[in-house]
Amino acid sequence: MPANAVFHLAGWVLLALAVLMLLPAAVALATDPLPIVQAFVYPAVSVAFIGGAMVLAFRESSTEFGRWQSLLFMAFVWTAIPVAAALPFYAAGYPKTAVAAFFEATSGFTTTGATAIVDLAQTPKGIIVWRAVLQWAGGLATLVALVTILSPLVGSELLDRQ
Repeated sequence: MPANAVFHLAGWVLLALAVLMLLPAAVALATDPLPIVQAFVYPAVSVAFIGGAMVLAFRESSTEFGRWQSLLFMAFVWTAIPVAAALPFYAAGYPKTAVAAFFEATSGFTTTGATAIVDLAQTPKGIIVWRAVLQWAGGLATLVALVTILSPLVGSELLDRQ
């Protein structure tokens, strides 16, 4: 199973995540101290570098996706995105530990609404916006996952029966 197309598309997803990190960075620039702004800018540059490297490294790949490539892509998205999305939380110190930052990113991306942040009233505005952006992106990713999982069934016997 050639996975080059999966890694090429995954690079684009990481680039999109890096661009999304700039929205809370702009909010933090207007409302929060400089270390909070840096907590978004530095991870955005790092994630963009990794995503750009993946896009360039696998650009010669085919764009044909089969069932296995689609499932591999969804597994990558649902594991790698929370890891990358946890970087701004951890860099800003909201929440304090790496595990709590990963929990915060995962709960935001899966749109569960759970939080590890103790006092949301004292949390910088950039962090609050990042939580909201992750929940929006997670909702969109849920719809994409639904289409990815159900699309092989179109034309199959399961949906043709009435």
